[in-house]
Amino acid sequence: MYKPLKSLVLSVLALSAAACSSGSDDRIATATDLLGQAEAAYQSHDYPRALAALDSLDKTFRDCLEQRRTGTRLRVKVLHDLTIDSIEADEKRRPALMSSVDSMGRLFVKVTMPGTDGFYALRSAYSGREANGTHVQPRIDPDGYFFVAVNSEGRIGLNGLGLGDVFAKGTSTYMEGAEMMSLLQEDALLLAETIAAEARPGMTLSLLGSKGTAKIKLTAKDIDAWRATLHYAKLRQLLAQANVRREKYENQLAQLQSQLDSIPDRQPQE
Repeated sequence: MYKPLKSLVLSVLALSAAACSSGSDDRIATATDLLGQAEAAYQSHDYPRALAALDSLDKTFRDCLEQRRTGTRLRVKVLHDLTIDSIEADEKRRPALMSSVDSMGRLFVKVTMPGTDGFYALRSAYSGREANGTHVQPRIDPDGYFFVAVNSEGRIGLNGLGLGDVFAKGTSTYMEGAEMMSLLQEDALLLAETIAAEARPGMTLSLLGSKGTAKIKLTAKDIDAWRATLHYAKLRQLLAQANVRREKYENQLAQLQSQLDSIPDRQPQE
């Protein structure tokens, strides 16, 4: 029974595969109807439904070559218009984002340092004397990423910064009687968000070391610096991501337009 059944299944599959290309009216009509559904969805800007119908056409009616050729061009048109919509949506958000970045940027000062690209710090919280004594300051690097500069007078084997149960680990260097440590955004983000969320003057930061600890009480001014610096860094990163996304969309649009120009526009015969 096994061999005859297997032969029967293979025969049915072979007939099914040949049906559309050999002129099966029902199969051609169904494929054409599916193509029409995709076109209608495209015209109504329901791009997910259009793509779903085209996926179904390609999967179920692989032998209906004329319908699939037309579907291929329609798919490119869907992706083309979907990309245009994405660009327009991004452009609507851009002015507000740029305005926020510009507004926040006026609150910050760019500090230049020999041998480095410098950094940005909240103008009202920067004195230029941060390297004197024990000090912690949130900053932004030239690429728009948040980081924390820690300066500990003396030698405690500085290797971290903590607030309650939240810690950020790092590595320090010793120079001219003080230990210095920079905590990058990926290491200090949770700590910064915790400070910004709790925002209680008097919160105590712990400078953690292998040989001891040091304490710094945060003032309202300190907390404002943490919150503003973190917010400005996130805005700058959002704008940078929007710029990258815009370039990606524009390249994608050019490629899709090139594909459209190379595919003949013709309708399948029923």
